[in-house]
Amino acid sequence: MKNGGSLARKLGMFFALLALSSTIFGQKIETTVVSFDPVFDDREVGRKPGTLLFESGKFKLENNYNTVTARGLNLKLPKDTKEITWSVEFINLGGGRAGLLLYDPPTVGKSYNDFWEKTNDGWELKSVNENANFASRLAGVPDGTNNEVIVYENAKKSLGKTYLSGREVGDTVVLQGNNSYLTAIQFEYFAALSPFGAIPEGRLRVYLNDGERIFMDGLPGDPRGDLELQARGAIVYDNPRGKKEDVHFIEEETGDTFTIDSEHRIIKTLQFEYLGALNPFEENQNGILRIYANDGDGGKAPGSLLFESKPFALQSGYNMVTASDLKIELPAGVNDGTWTVVFSGLGKLGKAALLLNDKPKTGYSANTFWTRTGEGDAAKWLEASAGEGRGNFAARIAAQVPPPPVISTDRQEYISGEPITVTFANGPKNAKDWIGVYRTDMVPGSVAALDWAYVSGTRTADEGLPEGSITYTTTLPSGDYIARFFNDDGFEQIAQHEFKILPAPSVEPAESEFVEGETLIVNFANGPGNAKDWIAIYHPETDPSKLPSLAWAFVGGSQTAGEGLAKGSVSLPNKLAVGQYVIRYFENDTYKQLAEAMFRVKDMTAPVITLKGQTVITIDAGTEYVDAGATANDKNDGDLTAFIEIKNLVDTGKPGSYVITYNVADKADNTAIEVTRKVIVVDAQPPKVSIQRNSNGTITVTFDSRLQAAPSVGGPWRTVDGTGNVTLSADQARQFFRAIR
Repeated sequence: MKNGGSLARKLGMFFALLALSSTIFGQKIETTVVSFDPVFDDREVGRKPGTLLFESGKFKLENNYNTVTARGLNLKLPKDTKEITWSVEFINLGGGRAGLLLYDPPTVGKSYNDFWEKTNDGWELKSVNENANFASRLAGVPDGTNNEVIVYENAKKSLGKTYLSGREVGDTVVLQGNNSYLTAIQFEYFAALSPFGAIPEGRLRVYLNDGERIFMDGLPGDPRGDLELQARGAIVYDNPRGKKEDVHFIEEETGDTFTIDSEHRIIKTLQFEYLGALNPFEENQNGILRIYANDGDGGKAPGSLLFESKPFALQSGYNMVTASDLKIELPAGVNDGTWTVVFSGLGKLGKAALLLNDKPKTGYSANTFWTRTGEGDAAKWLEASAGEGRGNFAARIAAQVPPPPVISTDRQEYISGEPITVTFANGPKNAKDWIGVYRTDMVPGSVAALDWAYVSGTRTADEGLPEGSITYTTTLPSGDYIARFFNDDGFEQIAQHEFKILPAPSVEPAESEFVEGETLIVNFANGPGNAKDWIAIYHPETDPSKLPSLAWAFVGGSQTAGEGLAKGSVSLPNKLAVGQYVIRYFENDTYKQLAEAMFRVKDMTAPVITLKGQTVITIDAGTEYVDAGATANDKNDGDLTAFIEIKNLVDTGKPGSYVITYNVADKADNTAIEVTRKVIVVDAQPPKVSIQRNSNGTITVTFDSRLQAAPSVGGPWRTVDGTGNVTLSADQARQFFRAIR
């Protein structure tokens, strides 16, 4: 290759950006982009490609659409080089075809609506019915900098066509600005290759346009290029440039009136041209563009300021300024506006002029222009001309029919309780324009809106806004709704938008309380229906994003994503201790919570009472009795001894048998099995016994407590049934008797 450089080829459409070290030249003025493109005379004389600056090695062609990028060229350009021609030679096509893609218009730099093709007789200028510019992108280094920028780009709008050729074809491009080096070229070709014959190849070349002069009929089409019109847009004023030297130098703010007498009242683009004769030693030589409504003195002079750009840098020579993406609407009843420019920082030697032309081909302008003199309260507008009734400057204005009022919601469907944001645009700008939310079956005016606000976002009329957004926070039940845009505090509807509110996702346990170990059944409804929506159990105080769940499952019922369900139930293992828990319903494998519900694992285990001491105790009457007590313990509540209820009715002064009871319950009202102790109180004196013989041979034995009998003093003793006294037969009388307690 000559002059070094590397060539890269890749398949794909022509949309990838060249890697640059700085941004493409341009200036942002608030929301308005102002670009500066050199303006040239009609090309009455053109030059063929001449000096070869670069020639690549051969590269293999591929079928279909392909992008070729040549980087690192570092081609030094002669001073003041504006035009170069890049070309591609297609070699060994045989029965195949190849060609360059047609795009238009260029977005950086310019190109004439023709191209070059090399024949046996040399270079020939060719054209097609459409604007004939080949898709390409060139990078270079502007004079006085080390930054690589885009200096030509035609890659935005495809014409859907390819110029097929088996020869060398190329395009002359006008580079943006003054550049020291050309560093990279990217282009796109299409090929339908034959599988037979030699390998199809291509070769890239770059030429200076310093070859043979050719005379032409002029540049086809408008040398300013086409203005891109938006929907319902049109050029409402067009006063193209006149002769090159026909200019008017200005020192004060100066501009020209235009008339809009159609429905296109929103100015979207304004383009004008100027000549800069700048002092190279001055800095900050700038211009400011302004647009006024002609509602000033007498309803004729510039009055209300509608737009003012930030300062933009001036350039020497003929230049065109395009202010696009505007949204400037003339006030109601005003059809005339004035655009002006004021130049600053020119010093004593610098000058700047606007281009004169008195032949508007679209629209109307009086044969005078306006000049603003004085400052502050002393400022006034004066009508002037450049002599001989000449008072129109070259300019072009595109405008749009005001679009109808529209409103929309940030989503088409909401979950009940979510905020609803309504965006509106193209409103009438009344302070009391308002937007109300209604069910679809509600008739405005007969019932109140469910929620509403003026365009300022409040229920107190404030600024009349043509566009903006309002957020409504009233919780609305599920159903179909309409946001309605009304004019000026009335019920004249100017726009509407329908939306839905869906039931909020819900989750709930099958029971409010579960027994320890019982399977947890959780029901859910109105979910998003994602396979990875999931349900989990946590302690109430747990942050789900920081600590793991106690149990979880996807809505399909397992920990492997399955069917995406919006409604159903899942069963979760219950290894939970007694206590309070929260169920959380999450969306699509994230921690975005949809719903939650509380439940308890209840305590079903009763406490246990353990008696201290013996279960049966005998004491003498009249002695003190101190109960040994009992202990109580619960699985969940721990030691409950202090809460034992003891019922003790022992009367030590009265012999007898007494029962002491012990009872306790835990916090869950589980009651322990009652425990008892028997206390027997006995008389301390020995029991008495007496025998009386009866005349019939029987005996009557009177005794205290219990009576025992034995055949001898040594026993064995047996208890005799009876209480207090018994009468025994004569044959039973021959025994020993004793009373025992």
